[in-house]
Amino acid sequence: MLADGFRGVGRMKQFAAFTASALAVATMVALAGLAVAQPAVGAVASSSLVVSATPSASGDLQTGGTLQLLVTLTNQSDLESAGGTATVSVGHTAFASRGTLSSWFDGTTKTDLATIKVGTAATPGLAPGATQQIPVNIPASSLAFGVAGVYPVSVTVSTGTEATNPARTAVAWNVTGTKPVPLVMAAPLTVAASNSAFISAKVLADDTAPGGLLTRELDDLAGTSVAIGIDPQILASIRILGKSVPPSAWAWLQRLTQVKNETFPLAWADADLTAPLQAGETTVLGTPPLDYAINPSQFQSPTTSSTPSPTSTPTPDQAQLPTSESLVAFNYTLPELAWPAANSVVS
Repeated sequence: MLADGFRGVGRMKQFAAFTASALAVATMVALAGLAVAQPAVGAVASSSLVVSATPSASGDLQTGGTLQLLVTLTNQSDLESAGGTATVSVGHTAFASRGTLSSWFDGTTKTDLATIKVGTAATPGLAPGATQQIPVNIPASSLAFGVAGVYPVSVTVSTGTEATNPARTAVAWNVTGTKPVPLVMAAPLTVAASNSAFISAKVLADDTAPGGLLTRELDDLAGTSVAIGIDPQILASIRILGKSVPPSAWAWLQRLTQVKNETFPLAWADADLTAPLQAGETTVLGTPPLDYAINPSQFQSPTTSSTPSPTSTPTPDQAQLPTSESLVAFNYTLPELAWPAANSVVS
């Protein structure tokens, strides 16, 4: 099970792996005799943002290499957050032991070990429950690390007068001769919170339009090494509209089916995995039956004259009457991942 590092938070939770983000993706890299865990989720101060930071290449950085970070922001409030600035800082003293490294990640280190600011990036405003990923690249000339070792890295996001606590991670500098544990990153495709069973046609049209939330999320993830967690509520909400589906939403769905990323299912509406278990249930809640919402008038069977060729892309009015199962069907490549909410996993 992967912890919560890249996730969209701010909706009812039933099932919740690749932050939240709320999946903190946490991995261990055995380098130079030190275990480098990444990323760690930064606790928020007076702002509504949850921040995580993950270095590329399992945190293995060599001379002349650019420090590449994937910074993930999640707005957990009920209000839109303001845009701001992500500031990356590093420390110039390598960790002396596993204990000091562990203390850095769990926040028990009282001294800020990453005090040297090496770069910034603009961060966007976020709708309630939305998640946004920001790639940040720091050139090697700005790092000036010394001897080979594992060094602290932190990211703080400031919005006006508010700032998050640092999201902590680390990189292994010029360390050779050991084999790192592969880093697995994942992020969700989710929408803002809603009390409705399905996402409305208007919201789908807005979120899949150029610059819309789902469009931006898919733009950020498609073609990368990040595994994509897909909310089945989005799939069903698009498919159940049949002939009334917004063209942009249908095109977005077709694009999603073509991505080369690994994929895995989230819970319906990206719900919390652990809540029902902690409430005494023996299983997590599954996707609800959807047959009641299928309107046959929105679908028609293909006629002989309108039957698409094997290579054409079906349009909504050519779709067969769906079933509860077909509304949420997807050819997932990683069906066994779990995506818990932040700080929700217990014995």
